[in-house]
Amino acid sequence: MKYCKNEGFMNKDYDFNESFNKFRKKISLSDEDKKNFLESRELIRKRYVKHLMKKQKIIFLLMT
Repeated sequence: MKYCKNEGFMNKDYDFNESFNKFRKKISLSDEDKKNFLESRELIRKRYVKHLMKKQKIIFLLMT
């Protein structure tokens, strides 16, 4: 028996995997959206690394 969220009790006919796969298909991204997401994530990572490098440089200058 598995939990059925809609009915609020254990239901032997409820298939969690099937339900999850339906949900995942609803929120799947197009190829263009995936590309945009990966590009923006990489841009954020580069900015963060650049920011950390600046902080390290300042700390190094203060220590010398």
